Amino acid sequence: MRLNDLRRLAVKKQLRVRFTLANGMHCIVNEHGVGTVPGLNGTPELNLEEELERATEFNLESAAAGRNAHGNSTVVGRERLQQMVGAEAGSPAAVPEHED
Repeated sequence: MRLNDLRRLAVKKQLRVRFTLANGMHCIVNEHGVGTVPGLNGTPELNLEEELERATEFNLESAAAGRNAHGNSTVVGRERLQQMVGAEAGSPAAVPEHED
């Protein structure tokens, strides 16, 4: 699973996906596919692609619930998230059409 796969899933499913970084901070990929690290000041000494590879738990929150809705999230493991990403990649809408 790559960061772009996670970004695509977040956009298509309108999710905010949060995972913990090695330094204890969190990365949030929002419903627009933008990854942010709240509280990060200055130039980061991290690679989000590598941090994603290390992550084992992911917090999924519906963007439709609004920013003030708490407790409306689900924690999933890496395997379940990879299944979700794989299902999106294999969906007919995700397969580009070829013109002959």
